[in-house]
Amino acid sequence: MRYPSLLLSILLCLALWGCAGGGAAAPPASAPVDQPTTRPEPAPAPEYYARWHGVRVRATPYSRSKTVARLKTNDRVKQLNESPEGWLKVQVERTGDIGWVEKRQLSEKRVVIRKRVTRTKAGEPAKPEESEATEPAPEDDKAAPSLLGPAPAQAAPPPAPKPKAKPEIFEPF
Repeated sequence: MRYPSLLLSILLCLALWGCAGGGAAAPPASAPVDQPTTRPEPAPAPEYYARWHGVRVRATPYSRSKTVARLKTNDRVKQLNESPEGWLKVQVERTGDIGWVEKRQLSEKRVVIRKRVTRTKAGEPAKPEESEATEPAPEDDKAAPSLLGPAPAQAAPPPAPKPKAKPEIFEPF
């Protein structure tokens, strides 16, 4: 019987010692623990590019709603929201306009714009003309012709005279 009373007295001493502040008290459950508080950074908004020129940014996610803006090819937009019908609420980076665009009209990557190649009648690509001038142009009061600008107008040669022929009896006029 001595042992249960001894155990009871030890527990009573420990309880009183903890209440008096004699020992290291455990932190209350509501106190913050010394851990670094890191907030997860929000993921960057997905960016898309207009697939073609004239994509309409609309006020609501419907094809008949009012047009807020039009996109040019490769205009960058940020996604703000998405509807289950395949529309994205976007903000146009170039103008700052906010509206809705069909997702199929946007691309995740920039669109490659190909140059048009003019072809001759035979179907071969036309070659750009190379300039044969190797000497510097003489300095005149006139400005030197630009390679990018239009060429100066030149007079056309006069048409060749047609020989006069007598109309025959059955020949139409």
